[in-house]
Amino acid sequence: MPLEQWVKQHVRPGDLLVLEASGNSVETVERIERAGGHALILESQKAGQIGKTYCKTDKVDAIKLARIYLSGLATVVWKPDATTRARREIFQRHRKSVQDTTRARNRLKSWFNEHNYRPAPGAAPDLHERAVNHPPDPLLDDDPNRAADPNV
Repeated sequence: MPLEQWVKQHVRPGDLLVLEASGNSVETVERIERAGGHALILESQKAGQIGKTYCKTDKVDAIKLARIYLSGLATVVWKPDATTRARREIFQRHRKSVQDTTRARNRLKSWFNEHNYRPAPGAAPDLHERAVNHPPDPLLDDDPNRAADPNV
């Protein structure tokens, strides 16, 4: 049963749903609110520290979260607005693209090193530019100072 349908069937006006913070809790709260419910996210570290039990089931966890919220021991997590989430998404994509670029540059450097390729003196130190504009051709290599690689 989809979450929205469950909320419409089981949650009455004025009911409060409490969730433990996780990777998709903000999206879950938004879906609950679109279906007409009201939900809060509790900080997962405090929620996990209180009331450790050996019998760990969803029902026991739900009771534990409710008690923590009602006692005031848990901190409610701030739910970012749409603009903040969009900015976070842009930042994460930028960070991922920087990591991908670094990985690609390191692979190029490793490949050059494996094939004992050294740029000519005075050449641009940027290996990416050199690889794109002047890829090494081991068949045309006539440099006697470079060690021969039997794998080429």
